[in-house]
Parts: sequence; structure tokens; C-alpha cells
Amino acid sequence: MNSQENNEKTHKLYRLYWSLILSDACIKTGWKPTKRNKLLLHEAHKKIYECDSIAGRPYEYVSDFITTIVAHYAIELGIFLRTDKKMPENIDELPLGKCWDFL
Repeated sequence: MNSQENNEKTHKLYRLYWSLILSDACIKTGWKPTKRNKLLLHEAHKKIYECDSIAGRPYEYVSDFITTIVAHYAIELGIFLRTDKKMPENIDELPLGKCWDFL
């Protein structure tokens, strides 16, 4: 993968994280998905992942960061965060058999 492809893929991950994943995390933890609340959750996520920033990091790093955060919510909190807009908002309320279709 060349540098431009890597940058485009990384940019898509940033958009996914900031628009969908953080919004879901806010809503499912009882917060309004405001910029301030997303920033607060992002600070907590960085502590979970033990990093100072994801800005400027390569695709693989950002992908692993997101995977770790989504897994943390599922394992530790029982909250399933969407990683694709095609997933239903209430994915955590669906029977497990139906969830497999989205994974």
C-alpha cells in the first residue's frame, strides 16, 4: 500500500471513529454526542489504549486503537458500538444470531 492509499484509509478510520463510534459511545453511556463529550471520551479511550494521541499514526495503529476500544466496550461494559453505518443502532439489543450477520 502506498502512502496516499494509507492516508486515505486512515482518514476513513478517523471519520468512522469521530462520527459513528464516539457518537454511539456517548449515547449508550447516557451522554449527548457533543464535541466536548466526544473529546472527553476520546481522552478516556487514549488511557485505555495507553497512548498519547492517534493523530498522524499509520492505518494499522488507528485500526488497532479502534478495535481495542470497541472490544473494551463489549467486554467490560456490555455495550456494542457500531463500526459501520449499515449496522442497526440497537445492535446490542438484537439476538446474538442476528448480530453475527453484521460481524
